[in-house]
Amino acid sequence: MQSARRLLFAITLALLALPLVACDTPKPPPPREYILTSPYRGACTLAVAPVINQSGSREFDPLAVSDTLFAQLQLVDGLTVLPINKTLAAMQRLHMHSIESPQAAQQLAQAMGADAIVVAAVTAYDPYRPPTVGMVIQLYTAQSMAPVFTPAYVSEPVARQIGGNPLPNSDPTPPPISAPAPDALLVGQPVAQAAAMFPANNQTVLIELREFARGRTNYESALQEEQYLADSEAYMQFVCHAMVRRLIQVERTRMTGR
Repeated sequence: MQSARRLLFAITLALLALPLVACDTPKPPPPREYILTSPYRGACTLAVAPVINQSGSREFDPLAVSDTLFAQLQLVDGLTVLPINKTLAAMQRLHMHSIESPQAAQQLAQAMGADAIVVAAVTAYDPYRPPTVGMVIQLYTAQSMAPVFTPAYVSEPVARQIGGNPLPNSDPTPPPISAPAPDALLVGQPVAQAAAMFPANNQTVLIELREFARGRTNYESALQEEQYLADSEAYMQFVCHAMVRRLIQVERTRMTGR
């Protein structure tokens, strides 16, 4: 018994003599932000229509998705986005129960004093892991056709369409033009549109999701980045962010011609 105690004491002293090993807590990855800026030359005010459910599923709240889309649009630098409550109040004044046509969307934007209105629809929805969300998003100008949406440059076919002079072949850079004729942006047609499907079992979607999760994840949680796959509302935040990015890119391409 005495020898066993001496052995235990010797082991304890040996362990205390070992150098301490620093156990640093893993640091969360730095934020990875997609910096979204307005593609327009001047100030622009957008309204947001209530999101339309075209998925056949009743497992999500369209107004909650509308609020999520509104929050992501607010993150775009240079845009003023009107709250959903203002849209609902304007629809009530117009006795408009839903956005049933492009003309209705443009009328609503006009009534709200907005330059344009964003209309989105959820086309597919499955909240169970792996979640799947499909969405289409469109941008309609108000019926007054605000000049802010006039492209800085136009191609030759568009110049001919709106009554401009054909561009000389020797000049590869189209010159800037003035405000368009009334038929330049057709009434009832979106000026921009994006559509995408986000199945969480697709590797390309997962890569984009991980980029979105960087800097937004609670790394003290056991789920960490997996929270976006386990929480349908969190996954919808990712989808709305991705759709806003796509819409801004489409508009930037249209406005600049590249």
